[in-house]
Amino acid sequence: MVLFGLCSFLATAVYISVHASFVPLPRASTPVWETLPPTPTLPGNPVGTKTPINGVQIWHAEFGVRDPSKLPVIMLHGALASSRWWGKEVESLMKKHYVIVMDTRGQGRSTMDNTPFTYDLFAEDTAVLLKTLGISKAAWIGWSDGGNTILSALLNPRIAPMVARGFTTGANHNPDAINATYGDAKIVDAVVDRVVSEYEALQPNGNLTRIDEALTELGSTQPMWTKAELQKIKLGPKLTLSWGDHEEVINLSEPAFMHDAVPNSQLILAKNVSHFGLVQDPTQFSAILEKFLA
Repeated sequence: MVLFGLCSFLATAVYISVHASFVPLPRASTPVWETLPPTPTLPGNPVGTKTPINGVQIWHAEFGVRDPSKLPVIMLHGALASSRWWGKEVESLMKKHYVIVMDTRGQGRSTMDNTPFTYDLFAEDTAVLLKTLGISKAAWIGWSDGGNTILSALLNPRIAPMVARGFTTGANHNPDAINATYGDAKIVDAVVDRVVSEYEALQPNGNLTRIDEALTELGSTQPMWTKAELQKIKLGPKLTLSWGDHEEVINLSEPAFMHDAVPNSQLILAKNVSHFGLVQDPTQFSAILEKFLA
């Protein structure tokens, strides 16, 4: 999924909106699924650490206390966003769990090289980071592109054993699963302005055109999983597939298709939120994630 799965419309809009003013947030009477609350900060606004991985520098930060009796948690963000978007959930989960967040290559505070983006490459980056931290298994939580990264990890025999539990929100099995009319949603304009502004702040020496081209190529050609391929995922009920019940980016047929395709997976439709539910209702998302980790 490119730029939160918004494909060519959002890719074009990114260029248009680079110097545009921020779209005002909706009024309080607006339904939650049409709002875009401010992007949270990570607890303590950490400096974080950059680690050389697969030719780039991957930024990560750690929260909570490492407990050998509990699975570590790693959280992956959506396209052109950063780990900050998980800030409220991290604040909640870190009270009981050891949580790691990372910025995907080329996004947030992580660098990129000339290697074409693939979800398998993102999964490799994640696996190497965990190994660097001395972690052999973790609970992987991913939003949008982050969710696709988890599914890619589960389909890679070398990485799948490192995913003890998996939680995806807003994932898709192929580019055709992206809603062709998502551009009609008013929230899209605000999201475009938001992620562009944040990218420029976190990557003052970054190249917006370059990252946009890389993400556009990724989202327009990947993933390309068939039902038969998804049936090979063997995590069973330890894999939760979720979407917002007012999902505007992914086709509304996707939850049923994916849940049916992945054997014994769990399905959750978060209430009264859209593709951006993690910032629209972090209290609900945190409760869902706590139950997933229990």
